[in-house]
Amino acid sequence: MVGIVIVLSGLSIWKPVQLQYLTALFGGYDVARYVHFICMAAICAFLVVHVALALLVPKSLRAMIIGRKYCQENHGRLARSEASDAQAGRAAR
Repeated sequence: MVGIVIVLSGLSIWKPVQLQYLTALFGGYDVARYVHFICMAAICAFLVVHVALALLVPKSLRAMIIGRKYCQENHGRLARSEASDAQAGRAAR
């Protein structure tokens, strides 16, 4: 939702004369600037919070990048539940 609003407010700031109806929808050029700024701040806050949360949980970032969960006691092998799921999938074929 914020993405759509930021694109529309950005268009109304970029071409206020050509897109008068869009600028008027926001309540004028100045209001469109405020809306654009607030939406950009919301996107930046969302990004900062999510990166901080990913860094606080050490294994979550690695799992997001490689797409798997690893167990330390298995020395880098797949977790037992995922390995058994993979074997069950092969047996079903």
